Amino acid sequence: MADCFISYAREDQPFVHRLQDALARAGRDAWVDWDRIPPTADWLKEIHAAIDGADAFVFTVSVSSVASRVCLVELERAISTPACAC
Repeated sequence: MADCFISYAREDQPFVHRLQDALARAGRDAWVDWDRIPPTADWLKEIHAAIDGADAFVFTVSVSSVASRVCLVELERAISTPACAC
């Protein structure tokens, strides 16, 4: 699995692209959901598996991410995952 899972609001994509690029240059693999996939049961299972399997969880803090229901669902999953280095 990935070294880290990056949770972000779509409005923050330019920053997250730079963050992922910087992590890649440092030899780290970041799992990022770049697609505009509507939240469904299958999508949520994939997100949960990615969070559960990552070594770390990165929550990009912004006005948009804090207001995002999806970001908060991801954050709650990370907090409840014992193996996550949150």
